[in-house]
Amino acid sequence: AVVSTQSTGYTVLGDPKEMVLSETVMPKLMECWHRSPAQRPKYQSPVVLFTGLPSDKNQKLTQMLKRMKCRLTSDVREATHLVTCKIVRTVKFLAAMSQCRYILTPAWVEQSCSRKMLIDEMNFILDDKESEASLGFCVKDSLVRARSTKVFAGIELFLTPHIQPGPKDMRVIVECGGGTVVGEEQALARMNQPPQTRPNFYVVSCSPDQMISQQFYQRSVQIYTSEFVLSSVLSQQIDFDANKLFASAATAAPKENSGGGGEGGESTPVSTTAPGTPVTAPAATTS
Repeated sequence: AVVSTQSTGYTVLGDPKEMVLSETVMPKLMECWHRSPAQRPKYQSPVVLFTGLPSDKNQKLTQMLKRMKCRLTSDVREATHLVTCKIVRTVKFLAAMSQCRYILTPAWVEQSCSRKMLIDEMNFILDDKESEASLGFCVKDSLVRARSTKVFAGIELFLTPHIQPGPKDMRVIVECGGGTVVGEEQALARMNQPPQTRPNFYVVSCSPDQMISQQFYQRSVQIYTSEFVLSSVLSQQIDFDANKLFASAATAAPKENSGGGGEGGESTPVSTTAPGTPVTAPAATTS
C-alpha cells in the first residue's frame, strides 16, 4: 500500500498496519484517512531525474529508487524531483528549476531507502551556498517562486540558430518556464507589428547570428544573450535591463554576456568594441 498526506509530506510504502509513526504525524494521517475520497489530497508519485552525479553514485541511487518502486526519467519535462550533488548549469538543472517541485541532495534517496519510505523532501533541498553566492540566487527561494508562477508566462521568444545552449535545448528550458518559443515566420510577423501593440516578444541571439538579430534590433525588438534565459530560470525572476546583446540606441554599444556559461559561469564586462557587433558566449552543458 502507498499512503500519502499533503499536510505531513510523508509517503509511506508498505502495510499501514506495520507502520510506527510519531504522535505528531499519526493524528494528521488519521484525519486524511477519514476524509471522503473527494476531500483527500491527490497523490502524485515522484518522478525522479538525476544530473551532475558521478556514474557510480548514479547507479547506486538508481538501484535504491527501483527497490522503492519509484519511477525514474531522463526527460526533465516529466520530472517532479531532481537529485544532484551541487548546482550545475546543465540543461536538466536549468529546466528543472521551473519544472520540478524539489531540487534534492542524494541523501533524500539514501535515507528514504534506509527507512523504506519517501520522507519529507524539505529537509533535503539542495543547499550550495558557494554557488548560490556566485550566481546570485537561492535554490529554496527560487523553488517557492516557481510554484507561485511560471517565470516566462506570457512571454514569446525567438531563438536564433547559433545560441548556446542550442535552440532545441533552450526551447526545453523556456517551455518548462512557461514561455513560448516562436518560429521564424511568426517572429517576423511580430517584428512588423507596431511596438505599442506587440506582445511580450524578445529575441535571444549571439554574435554568429548578427545578421538576423540586427534586423529585429532596428525594429525596436529587444535582443538578449542566452544568459537572459539562464539567469532568469535560476532566480525565477526576470531582469529586463540585464544581459542585453546591444546597449541602448543612444550608445549602441554591445554587451558581452555569457551565453550558456559552463557550470557556475559568470557574465563578462561591457565591451568597448565597435557599435552593433555582438559577441560570442560559452555554452551550458547538456548532461
